[in-house]
Amino acid sequence: MYYHRPAFISAHLSLVALVFLLLPIARGKHWELIFAASYERILKFHRWLGRLCFLTGAVHLVIVLVNNTDATSTVPYGPQQAVVPLFGLLAFIAFGTMALVSIDPIRRMFYSYFFIHHRVAAIVGIVCVLLHSHTACYAMVLSLTVYGLTLIARLYAALANTTTTAKSTKWAQVANPCSFFWVNIPSVSLIEWHPFSAVVAPDGNSIAFCVKAMGANRFTDKAVCVVADATSSGDESRLTLRLDGPHGKPALDVDNYDVLVFVAGGIGITPLLSLINRHHAKISRDVEIHLHWVVQSPQDLLVVDSLMFPLPATFKATFYASQAKEAGFVLCQTGDGVAYVGGRPILDEIVNVERHSKRVGVLACGPPALVHDAEWHSHACGFDFHKEVFAF
Repeated sequence: MYYHRPAFISAHLSLVALVFLLLPIARGKHWELIFAASYERILKFHRWLGRLCFLTGAVHLVIVLVNNTDATSTVPYGPQQAVVPLFGLLAFIAFGTMALVSIDPIRRMFYSYFFIHHRVAAIVGIVCVLLHSHTACYAMVLSLTVYGLTLIARLYAALANTTTTAKSTKWAQVANPCSFFWVNIPSVSLIEWHPFSAVVAPDGNSIAFCVKAMGANRFTDKAVCVVADATSSGDESRLTLRLDGPHGKPALDVDNYDVLVFVAGGIGITPLLSLINRHHAKISRDVEIHLHWVVQSPQDLLVVDSLMFPLPATFKATFYASQAKEAGFVLCQTGDGVAYVGGRPILDEIVNVERHSKRVGVLACGPPALVHDAEWHSHACGFDFHKEVFAF
């Protein structure tokens, strides 16, 4: 009896965490409408609840073992809940392997395996939890129903053979700033879905995706090769994409600021570039916009040449080449020179109360150190801040 109450409490804490962590993975615009939260914050909610679920589950298992309960028994335990210990142990093992492969370095290095394992182990773990206790069956009805309905809706939208041109025009016009899509390229993989920022094209009527090859035999590298081969051969059928989205919403309303400061590093320009191209259509009043983009070499400024230049005259853009020893310029496809300065941006000079005395919003995307620095300076100045971090 001494161990019964701690075991009961830890088990129910783990169950509550499991119930709520299932909700954010039911991707859809309903979460944006209900909570008005960015997808990054919803994902953070999911990750913290996952850790809580695993830790409280571990505490529950330890208490059960200390009580000399046979964790491998298939005999129902308890007069009311009829708990089957073996299924609880199997669920803990499944969730434990999920926690292991979710560690940042492991997940990033083996993302494809993480993606598959996360789904298979989740199904195994949830089924075992349902078999472990009747209480879990009732507690998880809502979460599983919401996830099932949204999964059916997303699969139908992604797999249905429909005309994409009209859809992309609508997405460009109505999607939230900094939106992203889960993208599947069947000619690369039938099961892998990866998140990419949706860049509104300069004409405002279509969207584009910028894909950076991250290494040999990885999804992005294969995608770049497939696109290059299809473009050179003229085989457009190989460029079929399946899209799930748009998702995402910034933590701040870009329409409510007198000054917007964009800080980007490398490929992190893509979500901010979408805001740049939406500027004239979406912001109905004069807004002072500062863009600071740092890349390694000057030629990297041209990776989004066709989507970026020429910039609107109202933008105040400063480009940085960290490997350049002195200032210079590169020629974009329009023939105009794109000036840059050598080195990295000094955020004390970019984000400060002396320079910006009006309502200021700061958006950042790029390497963690750059984003963290921009966030620190923004909070120190009392500016609203939003970061785009694809922590997948």
